[in-house]
Amino acid sequence: MVFGHNSNLKLGNVTFHVQTEDRGASHALLDTTVYYHGRVLHRRTNNYFDLLPLNEDREQALKLRLEEQHRTVMEEIRSGVLELPIPAEPPAQATTSASFHAVVPKPLQLELVNAKGIDE
Repeated sequence: MVFGHNSNLKLGNVTFHVQTEDRGASHALLDTTVYYHGRVLHRRTNNYFDLLPLNEDREQALKLRLEEQHRTVMEEIRSGVLELPIPAEPPAQATTSASFHAVVPKPLQLELVNAKGIDE
């Protein structure tokens, strides 16, 4: 069972997005990522190999573990235990069509080579 939580945490004028996910039994990882304006500031990953193979009771234990990890990271941010480096905001850029075209990359040329067409 793959599930997770997404929360926005506002501290003063700063809003963090906290996302905790189960990466699935094939990976057996719980992954919590803290974002600020799309940038990753922190990642916490814990395995749950001890709960495999999953059954109904172990899935409930996994869900509780995921919720606890999410809650713990949120509380560590609120309390200041988890210190997050806030990146400086880039200067605002004009979005006129002239400035937009100035930052568009040149077209990429791609040549596909079929392995059957290569001389051995």
